[in-house]
Amino acid sequence: MIMKTKKYFMLYFLFCSILFFFLPFFVAAEEMLLSEDWESGMVDTAKWVPFGYPSPLVVEPGYNSSYALNVNGDAGICESGAYSTSEFSTATETIAVFYLKSQAVTGFASMDISAGLTSGIVMPGCETDRYFLYLANIEIVSSSLGGGIYYRTQSGGYYKENYIDDNWHKFTIRLLPDGAVYFYRDDVFKYSASIFDLTQYPETRFQSSGRAQYGNMLIDAIQIFATDATCNPDYNRDGVTDQLDIIDRAEADITEMVAWITLCWEVQLSCGDYDGNGIIDNTDLILKSIDAALEFVDWAYYCWWDAVEPVSSKDFQTNMELINHLEQRILSIAQQYQ
Repeated sequence: MIMKTKKYFMLYFLFCSILFFFLPFFVAAEEMLLSEDWESGMVDTAKWVPFGYPSPLVVEPGYNSSYALNVNGDAGICESGAYSTSEFSTATETIAVFYLKSQAVTGFASMDISAGLTSGIVMPGCETDRYFLYLANIEIVSSSLGGGIYYRTQSGGYYKENYIDDNWHKFTIRLLPDGAVYFYRDDVFKYSASIFDLTQYPETRFQSSGRAQYGNMLIDAIQIFATDATCNPDYNRDGVTDQLDIIDRAEADITEMVAWITLCWEVQLSCGDYDGNGIIDNTDLILKSIDAALEFVDWAYYCWWDAVEPVSSKDFQTNMELINHLEQRILSIAQQYQ
């Protein structure tokens, strides 16, 4: 195992050397596929197909805006909501960012809202009020009896977070071309899993649905990105692109790595099988840490570096040393758990 570990890390450092040499020849592609804040005060049918009875409603207020969408479903079998008229290719990474807000209920009442990327398969029994089964979705269940936040994939894997309040929360779903799915709440990693065969689903849509018969279950500030469109050099969004951004980005990557180790790998859940060979072992841990480090280096050089534009050789050297130090910190997490 020691020799195998050394081999992986030697290959990693060789790759990084080649990567750095070719950095000037790469250009990151950025594309916003869909954006929605409901500021027209209604459901734009050029962008959305509303479904269900009663119909979804645009209500006040939204997340840092005037309006949000209340899914507005009743207690029936079929939910209400809306799905995007646009389809998005799964051949590249698809990233969905959105905000959800639930309303507390009492007694035996229950409400729910789901949002995520669909499979294109119509929900059984709901052909009239047509909507789709999800590939990957996040659901908030507001209930005094077992409510919480569910992170789910089409393959059946899920993780329940026993947490719920009536505040707005940011959620992110990353769907990779190889079928890997990553879920985040408020920019903190929560769960990852794999869809068995994503080639069955060459396109996906964004959809939100649910039941809100006792109040409002809201979604707002929806953004769907294509690969590399999440390049944001001002990572901490303080209005200044500086070294604090790569430090904060590295800390977020480390937090995600530790969460995956403790929630998936250590407890031998299927999401801990990073290489998908049916065995959860040190190889998964090593490969996960190498990919995390590569992703950080990729962002630091392709995204952050161009925005900072070091003005002197000293700045250049300082930035290089800081990136290398943070990269080593990410890699060291796996070594601590071996």
